[in-house]
Amino acid sequence: MNGLRAIGLLCFGLALAAACGGSTSSENAGGTDGGASGAADSSMGGRGAGSGSSAGLGTVPNDSGMVVVTNVECPPNSNPPSLCLTGESCCSTTATPDAGGPTTTAYSCVASVASCGGQATSCTSSLQCKTSQVCCREAVGDAGGARNQVCEDAACPTNTTQLCNDTSECQTGTTCSVGGTCRVPACTGKASCSGGEVCCLGAGRGTLAACQATCAMAAAQVCQTSTECPIGQTCMGGGGGGVMTCGVPPCSGAATCPTGQYCCDMGRAGPACQGTTCAMGAQVCAATMECATGETCQAQGQGQPMICAAPPCTAGSCGAGMVCCSTGGGTCETGATCLTGVQLCTVNADCASGLVCRAAGGGALGCRAPVPDGGGASDGGGDAESLRDATGGG
Repeated sequence: MNGLRAIGLLCFGLALAAACGGSTSSENAGGTDGGASGAADSSMGGRGAGSGSSAGLGTVPNDSGMVVVTNVECPPNSNPPSLCLTGESCCSTTATPDAGGPTTTAYSCVASVASCGGQATSCTSSLQCKTSQVCCREAVGDAGGARNQVCEDAACPTNTTQLCNDTSECQTGTTCSVGGTCRVPACTGKASCSGGEVCCLGAGRGTLAACQATCAMAAAQVCQTSTECPIGQTCMGGGGGGVMTCGVPPCSGAATCPTGQYCCDMGRAGPACQGTTCAMGAQVCAATMECATGETCQAQGQGQPMICAAPPCTAGSCGAGMVCCSTGGGTCETGATCLTGVQLCTVNADCASGLVCRAAGGGALGCRAPVPDGGGASDGGGDAESLRDATGGG
């Protein structure tokens, strides 16, 4: 996350003073912490760490669900993290000794941007601003290139730059680019490219859209209309910042896909329209008429789509050279006997030599060895054998 670190929720009590306090420091000399007493370090123009409390922390969940502390780090990238309290800004001032020597930069937490005599940082993205506000990098008067980073209402003023952590923070038509700034992408669709190239949006934050021969697997193709997209994809929203991208639309059956395509169950990714066959996953259906010959539209289970599948076989329903086996409620297997389960039957003639057609433990009729007393030698004869026989053989 840009400018935000998953510091966690360990910054409570005395831990806040050490890890999350708004202590002052100097980049050149290393600085000294203000101490647990909270006394200000006058040489740095700041305040001490203080004892702190969890009330001084602001938190938000990031994209992975981890709770992230949004307070501004001061100095930036300090280790261990040194944080200003919620609502405070990090003020940096640079000084060069009159007698020469290295330039030093001092950092301190201030209550307002106006009270900072140097460069103030109140945010690094809109996550550190109030709802409906954005984070902007703005020039500090005539201070020779100095820039404040502050929260503004709705949009950044003209000639300023919006800072971001994700494209969803940016204004419509812009994306969160390298360096965590909202920028107009290099292309907006196939029409803005040339030579047959397409407009590709890189994977994750920090990559501008660019014209390429083809989009890499992890990159989305930016589009204006579905005519720009590959077969089986449509131009959809959800790309963040109002950017439209090509994607496979969800489906619930053949009727919801373009002509000639099938709705395929892609597992966790959900149903999606594919080419002329479902190369991956089973065909999703709404009625048996959508399925191939020999298949029916069957339910998988609660919360799962209906799919086309061969119905459970029965004795004699399989093709030549195949037998119907009890596995899965009835599955055709090639050969004269079942590799798994028990061969289903209706009469002894369905079974191989030495086996008879009988039930076991109340199960379906299957080809099994006759019981020792011969009681199962006749068609459909029953016995009290365990259900293990009905599923495992013997």
